[in-house]
Amino acid sequence: MENDRNLGANPDLDPAWEMRPRQGIGRLEFGMSRQAVAALAGQLGVITYENDLGAGMGDIAALLQPFGQWISDEDIATARAAMAEVADMQQGLFQEHRGCGLMLTFQDDALAEIMAPCDGPPIHLDGLDVFAAPRIDAVAALSRAVGDAPLTDGEHVAYRHAALWLHSFMLGAPGFAPHPDRQSAREVNILLRAGPMRGTAEIAWDRFRPLALQA
Repeated sequence: MENDRNLGANPDLDPAWEMRPRQGIGRLEFGMSRQAVAALAGQLGVITYENDLGAGMGDIAALLQPFGQWISDEDIATARAAMAEVADMQQGLFQEHRGCGLMLTFQDDALAEIMAPCDGPPIHLDGLDVFAAPRIDAVAALSRAVGDAPLTDGEHVAYRHAALWLHSFMLGAPGFAPHPDRQSAREVNILLRAGPMRGTAEIAWDRFRPLALQA
């Protein structure tokens, strides 16, 4: 989804949203504590939602109660066991959704992941607005920055040796499938990590192929 921001390089972009792969975005640095990030509220906005991932989903039986006629006690027990297993893997993980649109994940009180949506702040890299520029140009710039070759499954872009995930980035790009609707186009985002995180699913690399970039 192209938006109303200027395309291409723009040296006047706000340095607060300069992306630094493997390090963070602007004044957000991987490894910062939640208290240190709180000092950036003027830039990030207030916390609109927070979630302790290690706490699980609470009372699973109550959550499933509206579906009681289709859910058995055995189903509830299975769901409770699955949620407990996931929560155990995600101990120490805490998420903050900020008013600017970013979602921040902390691992053991250290900033470990930044999710930036396409309808959030103007994330840029070396003067290139990564959401406003043509997608292939943005992928090329990001690939140079992380020093790794991009792979795609026709929808997402991933890297084998860099903790960077471009969610739904290729949908709607020339040569790729169109967005099925505007809402899905709004879900394009960049997931930047400090490194491996507990409780995250393994990527099924067999469904990815190299994404050719212009020389």
